[in-house]
Amino acid sequence: MTPKLAVILAAGRGVRLGPLGREMPKGLLTVGGHTLIERSLSALREAGIERVTIVTGHLADQYQALAARLGPWLTLVHNAEYATSGSLVSLTAAGAIDEPYLLVESDLLYERRAPRLLIDSPDEDVLLASGPTRSGDEVYVGAERGRLVDLTKQLDRLAAPLAGELVGLTRISPSLHAGILTQASELLAETRHVEYETALVATARRHRISVLVVDDLVWTEVDDATHLSRAMASIAPQLGA
Repeated sequence: MTPKLAVILAAGRGVRLGPLGREMPKGLLTVGGHTLIERSLSALREAGIERVTIVTGHLADQYQALAARLGPWLTLVHNAEYATSGSLVSLTAAGAIDEPYLLVESDLLYERRAPRLLIDSPDEDVLLASGPTRSGDEVYVGAERGRLVDLTKQLDRLAAPLAGELVGLTRISPSLHAGILTQASELLAETRHVEYETALVATARRHRISVLVVDDLVWTEVDDATHLSRAMASIAPQLGA
């Protein structure tokens, strides 16, 4: 079944961006004349996504203004715990989902082909990985025979052979989503500061998540001032922006 829905996690406070992060959510940063979120929405729509749920938190009113401008294909869900929780709480705020979807982080600048690569994959559950970015904040993907085993920022602790770097776009089936919610109920009982990647890895122990490695993918996350400078000076020009 072809995904027609995307869920964008956009609740984070952008603490590492300093004053800029206090002024706006990371997804509303402008690079090359367009905000990150609008670039992402355009690429998703081009890939065939018909509906998008954005999970808001920090400065949610700014996303409300965006939704009012862009129309009813956007739905906003609010994570009221955004200041005291990790991204897994944001994902659970989206609730039960009975259709396949693309899970997307809001602070990404990436090639327009990325969503289509996931949608065209023959596998139902697929995590997108890239070659080395040397961004300084990499999340490494460990895989066995193309199957996700581990995600970590500490390369020397990776529990499987290195496959690539986590991009922040993942195709998720209803059964995988249900498994994530089950893991979330256990993980979040101990602490609310849990990232969605932790639940992905835990679920992957019983549910196959394929890793799609695109070595030459052009992309970056924008999590701090260094990332933002790199996005403007290096990544955006490669994307024709």
